[in-house]
Amino acid sequence: MPNPMEQSREGHLSIAPWSERYETGIGILDLQHQELFEFIETLAASFREGAATQKIRLALKFLASYTVNHFKTEEAFMKEMGYPSFMAHVAEHSQLFAKVRHFQTSLMEGEAITMEVAAFLADWFHHHIEDMDMDYVRFARAQDDALALARGEAFAGVFNLDDFNLGVPE
Repeated sequence: MPNPMEQSREGHLSIAPWSERYETGIGILDLQHQELFEFIETLAASFREGAATQKIRLALKFLASYTVNHFKTEEAFMKEMGYPSFMAHVAEHSQLFAKVRHFQTSLMEGEAITMEVAAFLADWFHHHIEDMDMDYVRFARAQDDALALARGEAFAGVFNLDDFNLGVPE
C-alpha cells in the first residue's frame, strides 16, 4: 500500500493528500471526502503554525459538524440501496464521532492536543474510504442496478457545505 503522505508545495509533509484512489464515483460523496481531506490539511497547518487553542477548538467543532452530516449523506445512500453491512458501517462512523468528541472534551479541559489528532483523522479517512466506502460502492455496482450509484447523487440535498461555516479561520 502506498504511503498516503506527500510533500506539499510549501515543503510541509501533506498528511491528507487527495488521490483518485479515494473516488467512489458518487459525486456528492467524493466532494465531501475531498472537503474533509482539505480540512484535515488546514487543521494540520494550524498545529504547525502553533495556532491558538480557540482556533483549534473551532476547527474541531467544524469537523464534528461536517463529519456528522457527511455520515448522514453516506448512510442515507447505503440504506436506500439495501447495503448489507450498513450497521457495521454506521458503527464505525459512530466510533469516529466519539473520538472527535473526545478530542473536543480534552481540549476544553485544558489538555494539549497535537498534530497527532490531524494524523489520526487522515489515517482514519484514508483507511475508511479505501476499505469500507469502496465496499458499498462495489456492492452497488455488483447489483447491476444502473440507478444504484446515480441515486447517491439524490442525497446531495441532505447536506449543504454552506450550512457549516462556523467561522473557522482559514
